[in-house]
Amino acid sequence: MDGRAGARHRAHRRVRRDADLAVLRPALRRPPVRAVLDHRHGRRDRDPLPRHQHTRLLRTAGVVRMTDVEERLAAFVADTTADAVAATFPDEVLGQAKRAVLDTLAAMFAGGHSELAAPVLSAMRDSGPGSQVVVGTDLLTSPERAAIVNGTLAHALDFDDTVSLMPGHPSSVVLPALLATAGHEPRRGADVLRAYVVGHEVATKLGKAIGMEHYNKGWHSTGTIGVFGAAAAVANLLGLDRVRARHALAIATSMSSGLRVGFGTMTKSLHSGWAAAAGLTAAVLAERGLTGAEHAISGPGSYFDVYGSDASDASDLLESLGNPFTLVSPGITFKRYSCCYALHRAIDALEHLRTEGVLGGQGVVSVAAHVPPGSMRPLPCHRPTTGLEGKFSMEYVLAVGIHDGDFGLGAFTDEAVRRPVIQNLLDTVSAVEDPACSPGDPEGRSGSAGSRGFVEVRVELADGRTVSHRVDDAPGSPNRPLTTAELRQKFDTCWDHAGMPKHDRAVAAQLIERLDEVDDIRVLLTLVVRGRARGWLEDGLFGTAEASA
Repeated sequence: MDGRAGARHRAHRRVRRDADLAVLRPALRRPPVRAVLDHRHGRRDRDPLPRHQHTRLLRTAGVVRMTDVEERLAAFVADTTADAVAATFPDEVLGQAKRAVLDTLAAMFAGGHSELAAPVLSAMRDSGPGSQVVVGTDLLTSPERAAIVNGTLAHALDFDDTVSLMPGHPSSVVLPALLATAGHEPRRGADVLRAYVVGHEVATKLGKAIGMEHYNKGWHSTGTIGVFGAAAAVANLLGLDRVRARHALAIATSMSSGLRVGFGTMTKSLHSGWAAAAGLTAAVLAERGLTGAEHAISGPGSYFDVYGSDASDASDLLESLGNPFTLVSPGITFKRYSCCYALHRAIDALEHLRTEGVLGGQGVVSVAAHVPPGSMRPLPCHRPTTGLEGKFSMEYVLAVGIHDGDFGLGAFTDEAVRRPVIQNLLDTVSAVEDPACSPGDPEGRSGSAGSRGFVEVRVELADGRTVSHRVDDAPGSPNRPLTTAELRQKFDTCWDHAGMPKHDRAVAAQLIERLDEVDDIRVLLTLVVRGRARGWLEDGLFGTAEASA
């Protein structure tokens, strides 16, 4: 840039700065934080600015520095220590974290018997030996490969927990990354739980700040946002200081990936595993001294600039981390059904109608699911022919509801989907995006497909009657949580589905329920792996061993 061009550029920036300050100056007559809070609480007479403009304008005024968001994230990751947990973690947070560990391990067990387990495990075995274990298997591999497999298996059946705030599946990314870090040396259960809470909080609050348009554009938040949760969790477990924690998150911005076009294929589950491994790698690289951009998340050309939208607001992270924790408010959903969460309210309605005797007979002419606008975005498979496609098909679950109403683990296999009776029933069902199902959001741009508005299933009968049932909250959601007994039953079912030793099942569940009291996480891991992997862990606990090929 020559001298005259440079002068023009500087003059342009001064004009833009002065314009920004002219708009912002009325708000700056009040304390800066008060100005932002006034807007957030609806006092628009005091502050006419759209919320997403606050970050840039406050930076222009020198009120919020560009790196404040990165510094806040790094401080949360690095400063949440054992002492901080005692002071700042409500008991309910750790209780929910233990429930999430139980649920995610259950999903891993069941995922180990999915059709995608074979190619993933085969690829990892061929890549060489290591010292990290994979849940439900005898595999010993590297930490990064263990994270890939554990994360992929956790999401394989779409049975893992979900958070509408994100929206996505943070546990199937965060926990696998931690297990791949903690398996080769003593780690207290309390430390793993703390790191899980940190990673979960970073992922979900970052997802909230970037907004639903990120997902609506086609990104799969489980992968694109989950990687930050994994990086934060591992950084916390490794004890990284603020500087290195910031670099870990900065490195993670270059590892963010995952597109919704993969829904209904094996690749969707890989998003969890890839994000787990990428986040782990980012934290380890930062620990060893690799650096990233200072403004990688919130500055010009940053993650929020590229992956976000006009509605994204990175400054939301300044106040929202741990205030309150997502685990307790708005909470997480533990799934009752092993399919896309956007289907769960329809399934619940179908089960109710079957209980009432409406379904199951010969008098059904047609069934229609009326859903909020935007609910069909994650459900692209209208004529499914595989079990994976069935997990993302409203038409399939409606057909199953008419036929036998069985939505157990066996409902989403290739054989189940290809049944001639089901394929024929697909012609009698439909899904309708109905604005009446979401009166406050007629375009379906806010909230997740599984939580916005309500779902109503309408059944047309041969005698001319139409019978319907409406569901506002899916079973397992924060407003209709699974009981402790129901969650334990899910764990037991997945454990048995995987063929794990029944005599270890109760002990494993009890260890998870008291994980904050476990001195060495490997005690739990010995119960959830097989063969030589179990021997390797036991030798580490009670002696020494060398990994074998």
